[in-house]
Amino acid sequence: DTLQTPSGCDSIVILELTVDDIIENDINQSICQGETFPFGGQTLGESGIYRDTLQTPSGCDSIVILELTVDDIIENNINQSICSGESFSFGSQTLSVTGTYRETLQTPSGWDSIVILELTVDDIIESNINQSICKGETFPFGSQTLSESGIYRDTFKSPSGCDSIVILELTVDDIIE
Repeated sequence: DTLQTPSGCDSIVILELTVDDIIENDINQSICQGETFPFGGQTLGESGIYRDTLQTPSGCDSIVILELTVDDIIENNINQSICSGESFSFGSQTLSVTGTYRETLQTPSGWDSIVILELTVDDIIESNINQSICKGETFPFGSQTLSESGIYRDTFKSPSGCDSIVILELTVDDIIE
């Protein structure tokens, strides 16, 4: 621009103008349910898109856009049965009693994962059988064919897969003529 001084002389002013771009930053952030994230003077705890305008050192606007995701806690339910006398490993515990158990683990991404175990301990079933046969007859018992008096014991698998113990008292009666 050409201006005139008070004494009538020309004065030339040259302006070099720089227009700075508005700086825009996009942030993607995830937190676990129950956690919070500080952003622009706020404490956020819900998923959403949030904006904040800040000033750069040159006085221009800087817009920050935050996409916040709040991940749910993962919860898994497990039903498990074991036989009496066995144990079940669950997290850091070794269990052998019927009950409901909780374990908080971390997923590979660092979030909490709650596992609820319903453990059932099935009892060993024990049955007693009294049986009589006549002399010369046989009685099938498990993989055996019996023909003599005595107490016999065999172990079978119950429908739940646990041992079922059967105790047979076999009596061989003489034939009366």
